[in-house]
Amino acid sequence: MQARQRILDAAQVLFALRGFDATSTKGIAQEAGVPQGLVFYYFANKEKILEDLVRERSFLPEMEQILRAAPEVRAKEALHELGRRFLAVVTRREAIARILVRESPNHPQVAERWRQMRESAIGIIGSYLEGAVERGHLHASRPETIARIFLYNLIFAALIDETLDAEQYLNNVVETMLEGITDSP
Repeated sequence: MQARQRILDAAQVLFALRGFDATSTKGIAQEAGVPQGLVFYYFANKEKILEDLVRERSFLPEMEQILRAAPEVRAKEALHELGRRFLAVVTRREAIARILVRESPNHPQVAERWRQMRESAIGIIGSYLEGAVERGHLHASRPETIARIFLYNLIFAALIDETLDAEQYLNNVVETMLEGITDSP
């Protein structure tokens, strides 16, 4: 494996585990099994490691591919499938997702990447929902808001509450979104 990739792998593990500020370049070099000078050969500083890490290991392309392949079925089935696929991506890429969430408040380039990822996913989910409305599978007056609620709930389930049964939570979110929360007449 190339030294640069080993450095990024080590940084990913340490940033996700300890956070950016608590991780030193010396620690990254040790974790990667490379001399510390080699870290600076590939990266000008620790911020550049973070920047390259979130840019190169973004799961946005994978998310976009999943969301664009939304099945042309009823909204309930489609949202369940999108939710399952999204949770699988975040689970596989959990370290990067944790880095994005943790480091966004202090690193503008990370915050911007995280914002781009969220807004792209929301746009794609919103477009799907608009299409479901047009096909008569759904009646929704605010597809973008519904997409945002859906996505944010999935992020919560995947990253914040490890005690949740993600599949059951997804079912509950979809049911609540589709049935609403008002009393029936």
